[in-house]
Amino acid sequence: MHSDLERTLVGELDEVASNLVVPPLPSLEATSSGRRRLRAVHLGRGDRFAPFLVAAAVVLLLVSVTFATPDRDEPPRATAPRASQEPNLPTTSRAPDDLTPPAEPRLISYDGDGSGRAQVRTRADANNLAGAPDSFKEFIGRTAERLSQGAACDQGLVGVGVQSLRTDGYAVGAVNDCDGGYVAMWAMVDGGWTEIQATQDLWNCAVLAQYRVPSDIAGDTCYDDVARAQRPYQRS
Repeated sequence: MHSDLERTLVGELDEVASNLVVPPLPSLEATSSGRRRLRAVHLGRGDRFAPFLVAAAVVLLLVSVTFATPDRDEPPRATAPRASQEPNLPTTSRAPDDLTPPAEPRLISYDGDGSGRAQVRTRADANNLAGAPDSFKEFIGRTAERLSQGAACDQGLVGVGVQSLRTDGYAVGAVNDCDGGYVAMWAMVDGGWTEIQATQDLWNCAVLAQYRVPSDIAGDTCYDDVARAQRPYQRS
């Protein structure tokens, strides 16, 4: 391929040289004083640029041969193929040392005064609910204190009696006032404790199913409003 290029350039150079008209040398002419002076010879438009064309052709030929001809003394250098992307290296993951699975829920039963319940009348009484989370103590203490402060009687068990609590967010007990009381069920809902059921009879099956109340708290029987009948209940 390089020989073809060289032949082409040489041919073009020959063509330029053949069309080149070299102007004659300036001649001497005699003057009246006997001296001779050079007579200017004017080049035509084509003759004026002929030397530049020859020089340009020679430079083009030299440059083409220099860059097109490989250095025979230098052996070809091999280049390592480049990977399109980094290889996928296997990664290993390890759980942090301080990551522990959640503890199993515990059932705590209270019998503070032999009645089967821990009686709470003030916020301070709620601190005696051993094992209960602080959020539950605060909730029960606030509820009991509100009942005590609004009571219209001086006698009776006014306040809240906590029967049992499961540490995953369920509790059951009784709410008492001067006019009577009822059994109550509490649960952790949307990050806070709330009363989900109050009754003087069996627990409602639909409510137990809605809040997934375990049988440890609800027992093994509930009332089905649709069937209007009592039926077994079981949830771990």
